[in-house]
Amino acid sequence: FIPNPLETLPFIPKCEFEIGGSMDFIGTANISEEHLNYAQKYGEPLDCTWIIRAEHQKNIYVQSPKYDLQEPNDCNFNFIQIFDEKTDMEHRKHNFCGSVAENFVSDTDVLYVSWERY
Repeated sequence: FIPNPLETLPFIPKCEFEIGGSMDFIGTANISEEHLNYAQKYGEPLDCTWIIRAEHQKNIYVQSPKYDLQEPNDCNFNFIQIFDEKTDMEHRKHNFCGSVAENFVSDTDVLYVSWERY
């Protein structure tokens, strides 16, 4: 019998943020020390999602004036994904993992921006 190491990990709330308005910023400054320390202590990936809501039937413009991934070009371990409506592969609109992030305009009034670092 080999114990499942995930069964012994303490619970931590989801790393998720809701934002909106005419101009807002997302980034690692939003992430709590609790999440950062948990990922480092237990060797778990850091997986955070920002839910961006615009006015009904308005689009969302995503611009990345500062885009700095810890491991640029390592698309398996450090990336940002943009989804509309749901966070499944069918709704994925863009994936950034290099050293440059293009601007992006949504098709809907809700976007999910997911950042994962392993």
